[in-house]
Amino acid sequence: MTGTTMERAADAVAALQVEARRAGLAPAHTAPGRSESARDLARSIVRGEVAAPRMHRAPLTPRRLLPAMAVAAAAAVVAVVALQPPAPAQAGPPRLEFAEEGAELSPASGVAPQEDLSVLAAAADASSVPGPSAALTVQEIVTAGWGAQGDSEAEETAFVTSRTQVLTEADGAVTVRQERGEALTEDGRGIDASRAWIAPDAATDELPAGTIDPTLLQGLPSEPAALRARMAEALGCDDPALESPAACLAQSVEYLHTFTVVPADVEAGMWQVLAAEPGVVSLGGVEDRAGRAGIGIAVAAPGRGGDTTMTVLVGDPETGTLLGSEHLVVEPDEASAPRVVEFVTFLSRAWVAEGS
Repeated sequence: MTGTTMERAADAVAALQVEARRAGLAPAHTAPGRSESARDLARSIVRGEVAAPRMHRAPLTPRRLLPAMAVAAAAAVVAVVALQPPAPAQAGPPRLEFAEEGAELSPASGVAPQEDLSVLAAAADASSVPGPSAALTVQEIVTAGWGAQGDSEAEETAFVTSRTQVLTEADGAVTVRQERGEALTEDGRGIDASRAWIAPDAATDELPAGTIDPTLLQGLPSEPAALRARMAEALGCDDPALESPAACLAQSVEYLHTFTVVPADVEAGMWQVLAAEPGVVSLGGVEDRAGRAGIGIAVAAPGRGGDTTMTVLVGDPETGTLLGSEHLVVEPDEASAPRVVEFVTFLSRAWVAEGS
C-alpha cells in the first residue's frame, strides 16, 4: 500500500470513527493493550495484525447503516470504494430527473412501487448470471462513483468521478484498484458504461484472506420472506431502534452488490422484498449516470439533525440488475432541494479467472 493510499485509508477510518460515535456505535475492540489512532488502525488492518473493527449495536439512524456495515466487513476498503466523509452543504453533482417527479424530487416523491418492482423482479428472474466454476473463481465488480471528499485537488464544479475494481477471491482476499474517472457533464451524467476496466498502473490495495465471505450470497434463499429474514438478521434491519427498516434493506441491497456477484434469483428476491416494505416508492423511469434506461426505487428516512435522507436504487428493466444507487440529503429547511452526497454506478460484475 502506498503512502498516499495509506493516508486515504487512515482518513477514511478516522471519518468512520467519528460517524460511528455520532450514530451511537463504538469499536468493539482494538489490539490488546493499545488505543490506536486512525493511521495506526489502518496499517494494522491491512497487515492483518488486528481484525477490522467490529461494531456493537446501539440505536442506529438509517443514514449511518451503510458505513456501519462496511466497517464490519472491510474497514480498509472504504477509502476507495463508496464511503467518504460527509459532503459540505454546498457540494453535490446534479440530481437525476425521474419520470414521476422530474426536477421536483423531494422526500414526498414517488408512487406505489409494486408494478415497477414486479418488472425488475421478473426481468431478474428471466436473466442468466453465470456463476463460479473451476476456472472462474474470482468475483469482479467495476463501478464508477462520486462521494464528497473535501479533496483540494478535485475540480469542485466538474465533479470528477473515480473508477473502482473490486476483486474478491475464493479465500475472501480482496484486491481494490482505483483510478481517476470522467468529469460529469452538466446534466450529471457522462460515465462511459463501455469502459469497464481499470488501467494497470491504478492505485491498488490488497486485503488478506477472510476479509470478505465470498459465499455470502450463494446460500441465500430467493423466496422473499425467507430472504428478508436472512437479510434483516444479518444486517440488523429489524432493530426496534430503526425508524425505517426499509432504508436499511435498500442500503443493504447496494452494499451486497459492491463486493459480490448477486445470483439472478436472489436479485429477483431482493426486489420482491422491497415491494413489501412500507415507505418504498417508485420514482419511475430514469436515465442513469451512464445514459442507460432504468427505474428508480426510493425510500426516505429521518436523518441526523432533523434532515431527511433518500436512498435511490436504479434497476435495469431489461435484466433486473442493479445499475446504481444515489444517496441524497434534504436539510430541515422545507425550501431546500435534495442534494446528492454520493452515488455509485455499476459498470460490470462477473466471475473471472484468477489473475484476470
